Amino acid sequence: MEVLRPLPREERVREIFQKSGAILEGHFIAHSWKHLDRYVDKRLFYAYTQETTEICSMFAEDFKNDNIEVVIAPATGGIILSFETARLLTLMTGKKVISAFLEKRKEGGFEFHKGVAELIKDKRALDLDDVLTTGGSLKDAVDETRKAGAKVVRVGVIWNRGGVKPKDIGVEDEVGIDSLCNIRFQDWTSAECAISGPCSKGIPLTKP
Repeated sequence: MEVLRPLPREERVREIFQKSGAILEGHFIAHSWKHLDRYVDKRLFYAYTQETTEICSMFAEDFKNDNIEVVIAPATGGIILSFETARLLTLMTGKKVISAFLEKRKEGGFEFHKGVAELIKDKRALDLDDVLTTGGSLKDAVDETRKAGAKVVRVGVIWNRGGVKPKDIGVEDEVGIDSLCNIRFQDWTSAECAISGPCSKGIPLTKP
């Protein structure tokens, strides 16, 4: 009888996104203005609760020995990430770990809801995000966490598709970025795309 062995973690994360329909194929323009032939739509992934819990359990396992007191992530998908990871860390460690999320400002960037900053002040924080391209939203999360008086001790992401480095989001190498998946998709500048990318094949451009 064939024995089914678990997939390596990075492959498992990709499989979850693939099966949930979150990896789209076509012709897309990223926030960096690069052209892509594949795009990760994280909103589709969150519809699958068991798989989302599986992802959060990977985070909880990685950070269970870091004395995390609060898990923070930017809205909207990050609300689910922070809540479930905090819940699992509480179960694993037997210590209360709270969940907090950042809301989008109308003028751009993120901020904590009134009263949340006081709740997380002086706590050891784990900042999470789902899919990184440039790291902009995660950098905002790190900055706002520090502004609220919490200490960012660890950072985690589901998929670092943009090769974002710790310095890009304002953290030291000691804090680092714990990425469950680092698979990168090919991208092109507008000029390159016209020669060898989706533009050269006449595939219509979509802005996700």
